[in-house]
Amino acid sequence: MFDCVGQSKARYGILLLDGFSMLTLGAVLEPLTLLDTKTGDNESGTLLFSAKGSRCQSSSNRFIVCDAQIDELSGQACGLNGLETLFICGPSDRIIDFDPCLANILRRVHRMGTRIVGLGGIGWSLADIGLLSNVPATVHWSTLQAFAEENPFVEVEDKLFTSSSKVATCGGEAATLDFILDIIAENCPQTAREIASELLVSVRRDGATPQPKIHIAALRNYPEPLCKAISTIAECVDEPVTIPELASQCGISTRKLERLFRNYMRTTPMKYYMQVRLEKVHQLATYTSLSLREISVTAGFSSTATMNRRFREFYGFTPCAMRLRLDYLNKN
Repeated sequence: MFDCVGQSKARYGILLLDGFSMLTLGAVLEPLTLLDTKTGDNESGTLLFSAKGSRCQSSSNRFIVCDAQIDELSGQACGLNGLETLFICGPSDRIIDFDPCLANILRRVHRMGTRIVGLGGIGWSLADIGLLSNVPATVHWSTLQAFAEENPFVEVEDKLFTSSSKVATCGGEAATLDFILDIIAENCPQTAREIASELLVSVRRDGATPQPKIHIAALRNYPEPLCKAISTIAECVDEPVTIPELASQCGISTRKLERLFRNYMRTTPMKYYMQVRLEKVHQLATYTSLSLREISVTAGFSSTATMNRRFREFYGFTPCAMRLRLDYLNKN
């Protein structure tokens, strides 16, 4: 990726899009700044680009003044030949579409050899413009299932980050720090350890580590049969198993399984299973163009009518009404 002390290094760029995460930006910028300090490189630095204007607004409504606009990448003045990696930092809680001009610039920069790195939800945008075809990729876990359904040509993986020589993706937020340290460690392992120490990172997570999800974090101190039941439910959304079958797979009785769910999850196995399936419906209806019939099959419902009824009982509206509302908000 770059050379160590005594050799020239490539320059890095960070493209900020409105709604970007300050945590993600800091996780990229701080380690690279420390790297320049430790290697004695005061010339290269890291350039901040905006998609338009001279500044960009974060998700916390803070403004960052950028060094240049992204269209200036087309000229030698911003060092296109020296820009080896471009990190794209955008919103983590929503999907954005690259306008045609930005998409063309990114394709051109990619063709010229700059490595494109999508952070958080930017994997969606990179897939839309064709940069993730037939390569491993990931996005934030909250939209990962929908991302896989919508992009069959992408090798979707539940990992903190995926990496290749020309394009890389990361779940964003705290996982970005693990990713940047991994990049530094490729050629400067000792420097990466020193930077991790200064940033109080005691354990650097491998990219192949599955993304931590809410239910996984909560299960650390739960009984093993309950953990297995919850994992099985997550894996069998499209083809639900019965509660007696679930209990049998966990090596306990149905009565004990119900007691474990009641004591630890404050619900029944059946209600929890339905909640997981409806959350998948919500994700697919929000982030994909799948028909409601296709979504009902993917979430294990016998019919669209059954899915609609259950969804209304849980959320207070139907998937169709939710999509119409989202369409209205996106247009206004």
